Amino acid sequence: MSVIDTVKPSTGSASIGQPRPKSRTPSLFNWSRSVARRIEETVLGSYSIETVYRNTIRRSLEEGALVLDAGAGERCLYANRSLRVIGSDTLFGDLRKNRDIQCAVLADLERDFPFRPNSLDAVTACYFVEHIHDCEQFVRNVASVLRPGGRIFLLFPCRYAPFAIINRLVSNNFTKRMLQHFSESSRGGFPTTYNNCWPSRMCKILAKNDLRVLGTEVCFYQSYYYASFLPIYLCSLAYDMFVKALNIRWMAASACVFAEKNRSAQ
Repeated sequence: MSVIDTVKPSTGSASIGQPRPKSRTPSLFNWSRSVARRIEETVLGSYSIETVYRNTIRRSLEEGALVLDAGAGERCLYANRSLRVIGSDTLFGDLRKNRDIQCAVLADLERDFPFRPNSLDAVTACYFVEHIHDCEQFVRNVASVLRPGGRIFLLFPCRYAPFAIINRLVSNNFTKRMLQHFSESSRGGFPTTYNNCWPSRMCKILAKNDLRVLGTEVCFYQSYYYASFLPIYLCSLAYDMFVKALNIRWMAASACVFAEKNRSAQ
């Protein structure tokens, strides 16, 4: 485990004014993505599960709360001036680029949890738990470092969504190549397990560790993965709408789960 300083550029975002990289895919794929984006705007409107996650965290935490962002990467969705955010990841380069955190801890949180018991007001994990093998151990560790009344906020893709099933069947190298080639702004994909990654199972794990579930939110839309291939996208969208109409939550695309540590816990 290492603690590192994060780089805080004195000017605005480095991306402003820089030319967009040229597309690596034929114009047909670009056209397909453009059509898919318009359909997505019509179907979803302003809804985003990431927005639900961000707003729930900001509403739930008091000013000055000390928060651990597990698997922080290059940015923190919910960061603002009122929160003290510790970012933790295994990738030194990503943490160095993260301008949303006040402190960076280089650690593999699946194997090493370098935080004192009852020391944190909240722990967040955005698209993190699907990458670890022992999600239950991670939750146990979180429960131990949270203060009584502290909260955990999880956002994860669900195990039984079609893209997750495909991702488990093919090699990670193939997944990375496909994402880099056909998905806009993708840096590739990290190995995933999706162990315990569906709402009801995650709620049971939280409850088992004295964490009272406060709320869940599911999103059924996963068709953006196929936006480069319009016929596949449309078939996938029909599937998403069908599953949503039946409210089959264990087959959702992604889920948010929020829980609180028992206030009487020591």
